[in-house]
Amino acid sequence: MRRHPVRWAGVLAVAVMVAAPLGLVVYQSFLDAPFFMPAAKFGLGAYAYVLFDPDFREAFLTSVMIASGMTAIAMPLGGVLAFLVTRTDLPGRRWLEPLLLVPIFLSPVVIAFGYVVAVGPVGFFSLWAKSLTGVVPWNLYSTTGLILIAGLTMCRMSISTRHRRSAA
Repeated sequence: MRRHPVRWAGVLAVAVMVAAPLGLVVYQSFLDAPFFMPAAKFGLGAYAYVLFDPDFREAFLTSVMIASGMTAIAMPLGGVLAFLVTRTDLPGRRWLEPLLLVPIFLSPVVIAFGYVVAVGPVGFFSLWAKSLTGVVPWNLYSTTGLILIAGLTMCRMSISTRHRRSAA
């Protein structure tokens, strides 16, 4: 610890700057009133309110469903694509690899806007499908649509993680 006192002082300062606000939030979560009020008492009322609220339960289950579905799509697809790019002599691999990594450099907002423009209710693929079949066969804003889009979007992280591991 004496070798790098400046480094340890910096680590300690960052730890305090992170832990102090976090500690205040955790402390407040066990109070029944704002922490600066003298009448505030300890209790689990805030947790009971959140955990037994039907809206919270629905939002939590939807979040778990989207996260699970997204992972179920992103990890296998990213693993297969990373394997094909790094471990095989796939034709066109030299142009496929940078193409797969391009989404890492794009903002998620830009990617989301691209999906809306392409397959949203009035996206160009949606209008094309509607002109062929008379209906749009998908709904971008449904839970299934969100899972599919999130899985395809997060596939880039799986590709980059697996690509780094196999290149080392």
